[in-house]
Amino acid sequence: MKIFVQAEVKKALSTQKSTAQLLDSLGMKNSSFTLEQRLHTFILGKYETWSEENRSMSLKDIVPPHLQQKALDSIPDLSRFIVKKGKGYFENGAS
Repeated sequence: MKIFVQAEVKKALSTQKSTAQLLDSLGMKNSSFTLEQRLHTFILGKYETWSEENRSMSLKDIVPPHLQQKALDSIPDLSRFIVKKGKGYFENGAS
């Protein structure tokens, strides 16, 4: 039975059908919306749990060092972008 289920899952995952089409073929009409809703609720719940567990931590403790460095390296480009946009805004007569 386990091998059969694994084969069916593999076959379903290898098709070009949408989630709605796969669910319809299983006799689950209009289930794609329900599935998306449940996935959204599940992911949101996981995020809220993670957020609550890490509420007392600073971003420095959460964000990996390589991403922190990438953010720091981006500051000069970001600063130039902001100045350029601000300059254009005021030169074109801010209203």
